[in-house]
Amino acid sequence: MSFSFQYIVLRLLLIVSMGYGALYGQLILTQGPNGPTILNNLNGGGMLVSNITLNCPDSARAIFNGTTTNIGIGSGVLLSTGRVN
Repeated sequence: MSFSFQYIVLRLLLIVSMGYGALYGQLILTQGPNGPTILNNLNGGGMLVSNITLNCPDSARAIFNGTTTNIGIGSGVLLSTGRVN
C-alpha cells in the first residue's frame, strides 16, 4: 500500500472510532446553575459555606450528570472560559 492510501485509511478509522465514542460518552448538562446548586454539587452537602461570590456568565457554567457515560464520574461542575454547550 502506498503512504497516501494508508494515511486515508488511518484517518477514516480514526473518524469512525471518534464518532462511536462521542455517541457513548454524552454528558447531560444543566447550563447556568446558581451558586447554591454549584456548591451542593461540589461539596455534596454537609458543609456550611457562606459569603460566596459567583462572577461568571450563565453560559460559562454548568453541572453535569455522567451516570450514563463511561467517564467514571457520576456528576460534577463544569466551568469554562467560553460557552458551555
